[in-house]
Amino acid sequence: MEYFRFVAAVIELLIGCEARYAIGGAFASSIYAEIRSTYDVDLTLQIAPANAAKFIKAVLERGWYITPGRVERAVLNGGDFQVIDCEIGLQAHCFCENLPGQKRSLERALCLNLGDGLQAVMVMSPEDVILYKLEWYRLGKSEKHLRDIGLMLTNLHETLEFDYVDRWVHEISAEQRWRELRQEYPKPDDQE
Repeated sequence: MEYFRFVAAVIELLIGCEARYAIGGAFASSIYAEIRSTYDVDLTLQIAPANAAKFIKAVLERGWYITPGRVERAVLNGGDFQVIDCEIGLQAHCFCENLPGQKRSLERALCLNLGDGLQAVMVMSPEDVILYKLEWYRLGKSEKHLRDIGLMLTNLHETLEFDYVDRWVHEISAEQRWRELRQEYPKPDDQE
C-alpha cells in the first residue's frame, strides 16, 4: 500500500498549503470503472503563489524530488510539475492550468472516503474524468482512455450527467469521438 500512503502524503502537503485539488487520471477512473495498476497520481490543483514556497519546502523536507522553478511557473502561469518519491518510484503529476475545465473540475470534485488511509479525498466527478480522458485521447490516441470511458459509461449509466459532458465536450474538440462512444455504449433507455 505504498501507493496509497504516497497519495495521502501528497494530499496532506497540499492541504497544509491551503491548495484546492482534485484527483483525476487512472486513479479516478479506477474508482468509477475498473481498477488499473498505476505508479502515479494526476492532480488538478490551485495553490496560491504565496503558498508555493511552503509546498516546495515541505516536499523537499520529505526527501522527494521537485523542481522549484517549475512549480513557481506553473502556479503563476499555469502548467504542470511532478513530485517524485525516487526511493519507491511513485510520482504525483500536478496540473495548474487555470483553464475553465480545471476550475469546473475543482468545483465539481466529490469528497470520497476510499479507505487505505485515503479518507475524505477530493476526486474529480466521473463527468470531468470523461472530459479529461477524451482530451488526452485526442492528444495521444491511447486506447486506454477510450476503454476507461467505455467502462465508466457502462458502470455509471444510471447516474452519469450526460448533459454536462454534452455541454462541454466542444471545449476539447472531441464531439465526434464522444458521439461514437455514446453509440457504442448507449444508456439502457437509449437501446429501446
